[in-house]
Amino acid sequence: KKYLDLFIGPPKHPKKDHILFEKFKKRKGYTVVSGGTTANIIARELGESVVVDLCNYDRSLPPIGKIKGVNLVTEGLLTLNKVVEILKNDSIENYPKEDGAVKIINIINSCTNITLHLGKAINNAHQNPDLPEEFNLKAKVVIELKKILLFMGKTVEIEEL
Repeated sequence: KKYLDLFIGPPKHPKKDHILFEKFKKRKGYTVVSGGTTANIIARELGESVVVDLCNYDRSLPPIGKIKGVNLVTEGLLTLNKVVEILKNDSIENYPKEDGAVKIINIINSCTNITLHLGKAINNAHQNPDLPEEFNLKAKVVIELKKILLFMGKTVEIEEL
């Protein structure tokens, strides 16, 4: 078994950031942090910095980042949408870029067991925070990703924060 812990978004309440970090400390294998706020929480708790990597940046997706002790740091919703789009509609071999989405897919392809740690905070830049939770765009993408991963034969669970 090969494990991936994918941390997507911060907890709904900032007072629960410590729960995110506790789950992070218990990760079993590969670690991907998706989203700027989530990356900043993890970096802060590790006493590290998020370093943005502009070497392969081509404007189609936000650049990836690095935190010591984390396999991959990406932007959140745009990158995850691209992961879902590629997995649903294309072969990764037909996607020549080495952006955050492709890097996530490469890690997914090498893992058997995937835990999606879904933070329930609403990003005002993505949607109206006054809408009901069932309209949460991030949650919809994560549910779609889970369906695809299950179809791929992965063992997948979602843990909400």
